[in-house]
Amino acid sequence: MSRTPSLPGGTLRWFWPILVVCLGLSPAAGQQPTPPGPAVPLGVKLCRDVTFCNANNCNLNGNIAFPSQGKGPFPAVVIIHGGGWLYGSYREYTLLATRLAEKGYVAMTASYRLAPDHRFPAQLHDVKSAVRWLRAHAAQYRVDKDRIGVFGHSAGGHLACMLGTTCGHKDLEGNGGFKNESSSVCCVVCCSGLTDLAHMHQCHKEVTFGFLTKAAVEKFVGAPPDKAPDSYAKASPITYAAKTSPPTLLIYGTKDSVVPIAQSQRLGEKLRTAGAPVEILPVQDAAHDFNGEFARRAEAAMIDFFDRHLRGTKAQR
Repeated sequence: MSRTPSLPGGTLRWFWPILVVCLGLSPAAGQQPTPPGPAVPLGVKLCRDVTFCNANNCNLNGNIAFPSQGKGPFPAVVIIHGGGWLYGSYREYTLLATRLAEKGYVAMTASYRLAPDHRFPAQLHDVKSAVRWLRAHAAQYRVDKDRIGVFGHSAGGHLACMLGTTCGHKDLEGNGGFKNESSSVCCVVCCSGLTDLAHMHQCHKEVTFGFLTKAAVEKFVGAPPDKAPDSYAKASPITYAAKTSPPTLLIYGTKDSVVPIAQSQRLGEKLRTAGAPVEILPVQDAAHDFNGEFARRAEAAMIDFFDRHLRGTKAQR
């Protein structure tokens, strides 16, 4: 492995959204440098910059990593980037996608339209489109349509949980094409995710970067909670938690200074009370962005979870 594995990508990424929020910049006003593409491991094929949807004249792209050998069909994972819904790129998680492909998964990193130019539910519509597109192209990439999971970090974790909990809510499907395919997922892994947006807005002073998260939530929903309580409820995974929700793994760092750990705990309790299968993994001393040993622990737990729920096998250490 050429570098230390990292799930979210590094704490320095938060300097960009601070500028976006505090200076009032839109994502179009500045661009993050595009990281160089990772080397593709032996036994893995990588298709870059594949367009899976055109939403309001905005091409939504993804990178797809899959095993080069074997007939399949393989279980699949859709990976959703974070960035406060304001920034970020599907390219950030290409390395994680290739590592999953090494383990026998088809892994697709998915983009989505960014706030504030596009507000909820545009982002959920987009990631649902990615799942439907992957099912529609199952033969091409040797995907098992009945074994698709999702991983997301931070704002991506929020969207991953929304994918899991809103299955069957036709008003949240959007118009991203492939309507004959389902956008449902078999399981969810959420790392440092936001799950109750009104609560997140209210408790922003409890964490170091709470002011940033509060502003991002307002830009995502379009107003503060007292002005749009119904919109906050509609945009929160906790609203939809039910017995029928798919198995969910909630990972958080005990020293997260961006998203309060209560966000994972609240959804976990709501799912548990509803009777849905849920696991909660607090990673001691980890911050919002995982790296080093924290990232290794989180990634091992993620792969074990996917192996159990998408392959029915215990992860091989």
